[in-house]
Amino acid sequence: MAPDILAKSNGTTLNEHTDHVLQCIEVLKKISQDVFPQEWWRALSYAALLHDVGKVDPDFQKKLESTGSRTSGHIPHSLLSLFFIKPEFIPFHNDDEVLRGIILSAVAFHHWREYFPDLLLGSQSTEISSRASEIIENKTEWRRLADELRGCLKEVAEKYGLNGEAVGLNELYVEYLSYNELGTAGLLLPPYSMKFLPSRIKGMSGEKENYEKIRVFITGSLMRADHFASYVEDSHNKVALQDIEIPDYLDFCILKNAMEERFGAESFWQGKFFERKKGLQGGNLILIAPTGVGKTEFAYLWGAGKKNFITLPMRAAVNGIWSRSREFFEKIKEDMGEKIALLHGDAALEMTSLRRDGSVERGVKPLESDVDYEGELGRAVELARHMSKPYIVCTADQIAPAVLRYPGYERIFACLMNSCLVIDEVQAYDPRAAAIITHLIQQTIFLGGKVLLMTATLPAFIEEQVKKRTGISSEQIVHLLDETEFKNLADSTRHRIRLSMHDGSYDPFIPEMIAAAKKGKKVLVVLNTVKAAMDVFEKIKNTGDSDSSFATVLLHSRFTQKRRKELENQVYKYMPNHKEREPAGCIVVSTQIVEASLDLDADILFTDAAPADSLVQRMGRVFRRYARSIGDNASLEANVVIMVQEPKKDSKQGLAPGIGTIRSPRSSAVYDFDLTMLTLVILLALGSGEIEEVTTANIMELFEKKEWRSCFSAPKNKKQEKEKLIESLGKLISKYGRDFTVSEKEKMQWVDVCYQLLTDFCNVRKTGEHFPVYLGSYLDSYYETLDILDHGYCSDRKTDAQRIFREVRNATIIPQSMEGDFYKEVADWVRDCGGNLSYTEFANRILYQYTVDCPWRKVVEREDSFSVRVDEIISLIGDSGIQTKVQNKLRRWLAGIYVVNIPYDNEKGLMYDE
Repeated sequence: MAPDILAKSNGTTLNEHTDHVLQCIEVLKKISQDVFPQEWWRALSYAALLHDVGKVDPDFQKKLESTGSRTSGHIPHSLLSLFFIKPEFIPFHNDDEVLRGIILSAVAFHHWREYFPDLLLGSQSTEISSRASEIIENKTEWRRLADELRGCLKEVAEKYGLNGEAVGLNELYVEYLSYNELGTAGLLLPPYSMKFLPSRIKGMSGEKENYEKIRVFITGSLMRADHFASYVEDSHNKVALQDIEIPDYLDFCILKNAMEERFGAESFWQGKFFERKKGLQGGNLILIAPTGVGKTEFAYLWGAGKKNFITLPMRAAVNGIWSRSREFFEKIKEDMGEKIALLHGDAALEMTSLRRDGSVERGVKPLESDVDYEGELGRAVELARHMSKPYIVCTADQIAPAVLRYPGYERIFACLMNSCLVIDEVQAYDPRAAAIITHLIQQTIFLGGKVLLMTATLPAFIEEQVKKRTGISSEQIVHLLDETEFKNLADSTRHRIRLSMHDGSYDPFIPEMIAAAKKGKKVLVVLNTVKAAMDVFEKIKNTGDSDSSFATVLLHSRFTQKRRKELENQVYKYMPNHKEREPAGCIVVSTQIVEASLDLDADILFTDAAPADSLVQRMGRVFRRYARSIGDNASLEANVVIMVQEPKKDSKQGLAPGIGTIRSPRSSAVYDFDLTMLTLVILLALGSGEIEEVTTANIMELFEKKEWRSCFSAPKNKKQEKEKLIESLGKLISKYGRDFTVSEKEKMQWVDVCYQLLTDFCNVRKTGEHFPVYLGSYLDSYYETLDILDHGYCSDRKTDAQRIFREVRNATIIPQSMEGDFYKEVADWVRDCGGNLSYTEFANRILYQYTVDCPWRKVVEREDSFSVRVDEIISLIGDSGIQTKVQNKLRRWLAGIYVVNIPYDNEKGLMYDE
């Protein structure tokens, strides 16, 4: 009997682990065996059999036994595995050498390390050749090890119908690599290189296209199975291997019947749509529909019977969709609410909140105990991370960065190859992130996945590129307002708009906000920056007319995680979108975090100037109860007030806080000045009757009139002072400004024309043709990013890829005023646990009470900022045995968290100048 070869430091043997990985693959195969060719599954099984054979290395075995440091001359087991694979014993139809190369590559790179490029081609490449020489010098011993290895895996190979002779010392490879670099040997297809450029996919022959799909399938599925098997082993089998994929996909009929019962036959337009257009269900599709009409329900019907990924831009929106989906699915089938996974950075915190505050009606079962909860929460988080559940609701930053080809990105695409990907509210992303989303759509469709892009507004430049890159036809682009059920809704109105100038103080609007709240109205105030939101909130609270007859809430991103969740719950309580709500008035002051997919219903909106798509989203939170009501439902007085800031001398911003010139993703501006100006000019022209319909032709005619053209820089005078441009806009508002309504169709046209003109201007700049006004460089970063991605950009790390997508420049901080309490609470918790620490519990019980997101530049600006003093926490613990046990874990968990001397207030959040 062959001796045991260890695969894990927890005592799992190579035989056991390999069997577990192959079991995971069998689960995936059972679910999707008809989707992918049998040859692919066979290749994947061989990759699984061989993926860890390099662990026979005596150095690796010693490392597992002693947990010592890296042995001199050690190379990673995944690369060393190549010495123990004999590809000629892997049988394929037509003796496919490329397929064998894909298997070798999947094995070599299933655990990527940052120093791999050096091992393959750089300064460390001699380590591999030195190890090969060492094997040659001790060939007898290594042959013996190879025989033991084959014996160890013989039973597993036979169990899955694989040829065990594929395991053995490959003396040809060893000899060759003793003199040559692995990177130039031609054995491997490096995944994180220029090997398969996206720009060449269209030019690939059908055979090469197929090999790229096979490579992603094998590499990604192997990683997924390997990671999940390791998770099961580390959990001491508290999770079943079969849970790698939980195929509880609800079919179309079940979902249709449940929705029809919930909404009523007359209101259930989604079912009627797919009955009329059966061919669009489950196929690639673009849906452009107003806010509040039920796009999420449409998405679930579209993706019926398959794994669904629902992606949204903001965590608050994701949390809302996840919670509503759980409630709905639980009513369809018992325990179905548990099959909806939540995937984003604070998922554990949201699940904790739902467990503490939830109910059975929301698809949440009561807790038996904290111990049960801790285990259940950990399992739920891990199953979401491993993408095991049939429905995954997530922020786009969990999926989209895969197009940046970071090491391991194939795991995401291997899941998407047989899934339905829903991308909601694409207009909410900045140009660079929108380019990444565009590429995500392209790559998913290329690999065989299905995509539903659904949005209230679709910028022309995105639509143009998606159609060009995917072949989506006009029949696959659905404008809901053109559909039978919604033609009457197209001309309906629910918003009466007023544009008003102010000097930056917001003073003219404060009494109006308070008066509306006193009358029992739900008042929503959306500002572009946290500082503006704080200032307006402070003015409302300090105004003598403000009293306790209505609640006032400030919500933005600079609160502790615990406090932000409390405030979000308050906002839902004061301003819910259902009939049974409190009649009392309220004022919610917030930033753009309330824009997308939050199911709120306000009576009146006061908003900073912003681009058309953002304004449409903000308006979507007003009179949401009339979202599907035909006719004129707008109030007699303006229920949307757009606050436009007068010009300020020497100010880099204009029109509203946070508006400036966006030349790159690192711009400090939130919105682009030229795009916002174009937005306001078109809206004012429509409201004043200067144009009867929003079309590009009508706006181009408008540009011929000096009073309207003067709101923009001349094409040859790009640096014209913004103050003069805003003064011109102010004159137009004074001359033409009056309350006016806009229909749902006009809102769509407004957004379409704004971005169509930007696209036209961008194209004209390239050709040198004349354009009457200068519309800025907003789209440049979109096209530049597309070009970079087309040429095979690869990110070194997943975290870097996520940062590029989100442009995250935030640090996690603890306000200095809370430092002492934080240290004491951590120390008390560690003692209470006896040193048996769980990060999930640590994050949920302690970090979420004290940590705040803060711009990185604010940390750098302050010389008195410093990392959390872990030594001080350890000294407070007192018990020396516990101190020794936990110090490394605490240092790791608290790395990257800073203490910063910025004032923090539970009502206003982190207070700093922007």
